[in-house]
Amino acid sequence: MDTCFVTPLAASQVSHDKYGTELIVMEGGISVGDVCEAYAHHGYNGIEKETAEAIKSWVRRGELANQ
Repeated sequence: MDTCFVTPLAASQVSHDKYGTELIVMEGGISVGDVCEAYAHHGYNGIEKETAEAIKSWVRRGELANQ
Protein backbone atom coordinates (compact mmCIF):
# COMPACT_ATOMS: atom_id res chain seq x y z
CA MET A 1 0.00 0.00 0.00
CA ASP A 2 1.30 3.44 -0.96
CA THR A 3 1.86 5.34 2.28
CA CYS A 4 2.87 8.64 0.65
CA PHE A 5 1.12 11.37 2.64
CA VAL A 6 0.74 13.58 -0.46
CA THR A 7 -1.32 11.12 -2.51
CA PRO A 8 -3.32 8.94 -0.13
CA LEU A 9 -5.68 6.33 -1.54
CA ALA A 10 -8.50 7.99 0.40
CA ALA A 11 -8.14 11.12 -1.77
CA SER A 12 -8.54 9.02 -4.91
CA GLN A 13 -11.64 7.41 -3.44
CA VAL A 14 -13.13 10.85 -2.68
CA SER A 15 -12.50 12.01 -6.28
CA HIS A 16 -13.97 8.77 -7.62
CA ASP A 17 -17.10 9.20 -5.51
CA LYS A 18 -17.47 12.92 -6.25
CA TYR A 19 -16.80 12.91 -10.00
CA GLY A 20 -17.66 9.34 -10.97
CA THR A 21 -14.22 8.76 -12.43
CA GLU A 22 -12.85 5.27 -12.76
CA LEU A 23 -10.68 4.17 -9.86
CA ILE A 24 -7.90 1.70 -10.57
CA VAL A 25 -6.26 0.37 -7.42
CA MET A 26 -3.05 -1.61 -7.78
CA GLU A 27 -1.94 -4.03 -5.09
CA GLY A 28 1.39 -5.69 -4.43
CA GLY A 29 4.88 -4.69 -5.32
CA ILE A 30 7.92 -3.90 -3.26
CA SER A 31 8.55 -0.84 -1.11
CA VAL A 32 12.17 0.19 -0.62
CA GLY A 33 13.36 3.53 0.75
CA ASP A 34 11.46 6.82 0.70
CA VAL A 35 7.71 6.12 0.44
CA CYS A 36 7.29 8.94 -2.10
CA GLU A 37 9.96 7.73 -4.51
CA ALA A 38 10.11 5.31 -7.43
CA TYR A 39 11.44 2.29 -5.53
CA ALA A 40 8.51 2.29 -3.10
CA HIS A 41 4.89 1.38 -3.72
CA HIS A 42 4.43 4.97 -4.95
CA GLY A 43 6.39 4.05 -8.07
CA TYR A 44 4.57 0.74 -8.59
CA ASN A 45 7.89 -0.98 -7.86
CA GLY A 46 7.62 -4.66 -8.72
CA ILE A 47 4.25 -4.33 -10.46
CA GLU A 48 5.28 -2.08 -13.33
CA LYS A 49 4.02 -4.41 -16.06
CA GLU A 50 0.66 -4.97 -14.39
CA THR A 51 0.26 -1.23 -13.84
CA ALA A 52 1.12 -0.40 -17.46
CA GLU A 53 -1.41 -3.00 -18.64
CA ALA A 54 -4.12 -1.51 -16.41
CA ILE A 55 -3.37 1.98 -17.77
CA LYS A 56 -3.41 0.77 -21.38
CA SER A 57 -6.73 -0.97 -20.79
CA TRP A 58 -8.18 2.22 -19.27
CA VAL A 59 -7.00 4.28 -22.26
CA ARG A 60 -8.51 1.77 -24.70
CA ARG A 61 -11.86 1.89 -22.91
CA GLY A 62 -11.83 5.68 -23.19
CA GLU A 63 -10.96 5.53 -26.88
CA LEU A 64 -13.81 3.12 -27.57
CA ALA A 65 -16.29 5.29 -25.68
CA ASN A 66 -15.35 8.30 -27.81
CA GLN A 67 -15.89 6.57 -31.17
